[in-house]
Amino acid sequence: MFGLFKKESDNIQQNSKTVKRWLKEHDRIKKYAILTLEHYNNDDHKAAKKSLSKLEDAALEHLMDEDNKIFELLDKAKKSDEDLVEELLVFRSSFRDVKHALVHFLITYSHPQKVLDDQFKQQLEGIIQAVVDRIEFEESRLYPLLSH
Repeated sequence: MFGLFKKESDNIQQNSKTVKRWLKEHDRIKKYAILTLEHYNNDDHKAAKKSLSKLEDAALEHLMDEDNKIFELLDKAKKSDEDLVEELLVFRSSFRDVKHALVHFLITYSHPQKVLDDQFKQQLEGIIQAVVDRIEFEESRLYPLLSH
């Protein structure tokens, strides 16, 4: 794994910074997902739409950053770290369906004219659970490999 960059210490430092940034992004995603649900449950659909918009921004920013970094790490790891390559491939393939569902949900419900209804709530609860499960997977399996 340490052969991903020219210097081992640079690799650890760079990856640790990336992991710290991603952990903060996870906190933002969870915060806005929960706020969206709370506002919806309190029949404040205007506030729910605002929180949903912030969730969309946070989630899409995180997904793009993560995809780019994972692609970069995978490319570099192919030469030196089979364990990391395997974990990165599992990470990428296992998240594909969740990512597609999340993006579809955000695109559908962030549209200004889209009414937030019971189907919205049901889908949001499912998305929240899938995202929480995914975050736990990333933080317990992938991030330790990247930051040590």
